[in-house]
Amino acid sequence: MLDDIPYGFCECGCGRRTAPAPQSHSKRNWIKGEPVRFISGHHRRVIHFVVGVDWVEVDHGFATSCWIWQRSHRRDGYGQMKWNERMACAHRVLYELTYGPIPAGLELDHLCRVLNCVNPDHLEAVTAAINVRRSATAKLTAEQVAEIRASDERGAVLATRYAVSQSNVSQIRRGRTWKT
Repeated sequence: MLDDIPYGFCECGCGRRTAPAPQSHSKRNWIKGEPVRFISGHHRRVIHFVVGVDWVEVDHGFATSCWIWQRSHRRDGYGQMKWNERMACAHRVLYELTYGPIPAGLELDHLCRVLNCVNPDHLEAVTAAINVRRSATAKLTAEQVAEIRASDERGAVLATRYAVSQSNVSQIRRGRTWKT
């Protein structure tokens, strides 16, 4: 990511220009008249991750290895870290450092289904509805919903077949749930 930042811009990635150094300063790596590396206070935003310390690579059967967060965790299982002076989910931070901000109205879905995985390649920005449909607690798949919508059978028969309530079948058929 550091290679993408043009000369004269803050190395934290904020996209703002830095001021020229007012004087040479060896400890700060300043050369008088040359742009400084960071806007004042922005040097705290840069985090250097260490594989094996911050995360370990583990094969959980996904296409690539999961990066299992080794530092602090929230009660719900997501890794957490201090970012921009406040606590944030580690997977969100790594996603944003890799791909940029998460688009408004979207949330991250762990494609590998491992909550403490922070590998940005295992994360996808999706709507809340899609995230819920893909979750382990979802009772139906998209294919089963399509079968329910296409079927002429009574709701009670379908409810029994798919182990859901009749009202759930009715709401799917009316388009109130599982909207396309």
